[in-house]
Amino acid sequence: MNYLAHINSTGSCLSALSTAIETNLYFAKPSNFELRFDESFTAPVMQITLTPLEQLDRVSRLLTLLEGLLNQDAVREVIKNKQVQHVHFVLPQQNSQHIISDIDLKNLLSAHFDVIPTFSQQQNSLDNLPLGTLLLVADSLVTAESVVGCQIQDLQLMNGPLGYTPAEGACAFFNEPHKTLTRIDYQGSLSEQLQAAKASVKDCYIFTGHPSERWVTQWFAATQPLYSSKDHLIESLQSDTVIGFLGVCQPWMNKVIAQAMLSVPFSPIRERVLIVSNTPTANISIYARSK
Repeated sequence: MNYLAHINSTGSCLSALSTAIETNLYFAKPSNFELRFDESFTAPVMQITLTPLEQLDRVSRLLTLLEGLLNQDAVREVIKNKQVQHVHFVLPQQNSQHIISDIDLKNLLSAHFDVIPTFSQQQNSLDNLPLGTLLLVADSLVTAESVVGCQIQDLQLMNGPLGYTPAEGACAFFNEPHKTLTRIDYQGSLSEQLQAAKASVKDCYIFTGHPSERWVTQWFAATQPLYSSKDHLIESLQSDTVIGFLGVCQPWMNKVIAQAMLSVPFSPIRERVLIVSNTPTANISIYARSK
């Protein structure tokens, strides 16, 4: 799947995304949702919202994000050239049910295609999508219906302990023979994955999971063997404060981050980036430019 477009707190430009990640810009702000963390601590949830969507419900936010993707130049180009044979949506569910109906998706596509292509909606088993598939992914975790039901201790509260920051965003990819990025995933414990990836302190690490004190301890324990006496500590770049956590969109936005860091880096050109996540378990993926 090759990158076409994205929308998140940094906008829709890859160079803006890479700059924001590298300089660790902070986009989170207090929400209207105040939660009690324990008997003595009540605070608003920190979240990252897109201003044009702030008055909309969750379904309307998702449809607006998808509309925004379809209006991006790169997406319009593949549609105009009649390259799209199928459209696949990855969207959040509620109680194992799609929250956006096929009728809404059909109406969305009808405004952009002369002839509406076949389309599907599913979160898993994306490895076998046929060539010519336009993949559209979106999620928003910043409305009341999406916040309710979360484990309160996992959320980032104002002045609270480390937690994830709910956010919203979308991205688009196109399945074509030539791949712009290669990706390798690793298995095993975090230490085993670092060893298999031949990781070093000089690599670029981007953390995109759920921050917590437990994770920090696990990370430093696993990376300790990478250091010599003269090495500086690894400064992993944190995407959570910049784009937040994006639910079902997060794995795909990780690929967008990798695309930005490799194609339009803020600092000198890199050969590869390591995306590190702990959601749901510790995982390392290496992205590199295709040769």
